Amino acid sequence: MNGRLFGIFLAASTLATVAMPSAEQWTGWRGAARTAISTAPVPGTLAAKATDVWAVPVGIGHASPIVDGQRVYVFARKGEQEVAQALDLGTGKTLWTAGYDQPYTMNSAATSHGKGPKSTPLLAGGRLYTLGISGVLSAFDAATGKVAWRHAFDKEFGPPPDFGTAASGALLWSLPLVTPYDQNAVTPAIAGDLVILGGLDQATFAVRPARAADGKWTAARVWDAKSFPMYMSSPVVVEDTVYGLTNRSKGQFFALDVKTGATRWTSPPRQGENASITVAGGRLWCLTSDGTLIVLKADPAAYAEVGRLDVAPSATWASPVLLGPQILVKDVDQLRLVRIG
Repeated sequence: MNGRLFGIFLAASTLATVAMPSAEQWTGWRGAARTAISTAPVPGTLAAKATDVWAVPVGIGHASPIVDGQRVYVFARKGEQEVAQALDLGTGKTLWTAGYDQPYTMNSAATSHGKGPKSTPLLAGGRLYTLGISGVLSAFDAATGKVAWRHAFDKEFGPPPDFGTAASGALLWSLPLVTPYDQNAVTPAIAGDLVILGGLDQATFAVRPARAADGKWTAARVWDAKSFPMYMSSPVVVEDTVYGLTNRSKGQFFALDVKTGATRWTSPPRQGENASITVAGGRLWCLTSDGTLIVLKADPAAYAEVGRLDVAPSATWASPVLLGPQILVKDVDQLRLVRIG
């Protein structure tokens, strides 16, 4: 996964097949606020077995689906094209599809993860924005799929900037974060004035950016949790606790004190290679890369598993969307709405 291409990125209604929570809009990566915290109602009790409401082929890639009211948007690869699609949430019916040619030759070290795309779409101002595996940035009319504009980002604008101001792009602060293969897939989490970061073979750590009286910025490293490196799974913050999945021990969930980085608990090992973690209803909804949904209590005192369900028949690297008693899941090449409660 190219760590430089960051993924940028319901209205009350009841249908025969899906119940939509009110005021929930999951319109980008980790939700509209990028926190992976959902206000969607969730089932108090898990079903004995997950069942598909619908499942449709949409193409390969790790880009996560997003939801706006009764519409689902997904970005994937079909053959040598990158394709944006809009579907009806209740039925899975395709409303529009728009693709463009984008052949791609993979690095031999990354073939197991496919040709992408891997950046989650963003919905804003009536437009759907997508970023392809090679840096093609597109804007589509969200209602019709008509292309508003398209740019080859890397060719036209050069490499992405470091942390800077929105107005000028001027560098505010930087810290070294060197990982194997020159990549990083962990999305930072914000906890008050702290930024929680991590990377492959690196400690999970906290940084406190601050602006001095003379206007200059600094970024002090506050704590390091060296036992909990993260590879592709991003942490979440609930009140005063950081929850995440380390790639050590074949995948192990952990909880840290957000102020000090002290360990609060760890799960048993061998939980999975990756987990996409969403917070809702006082629980952690963790979709692992093998299609298993693990539900944990968001409890800083102890590891407590509520239950687990198999929700997809193939690998699930994309993040899901919680929708009441259902969950929207993108596996290797299908998008499925799954009843879990």
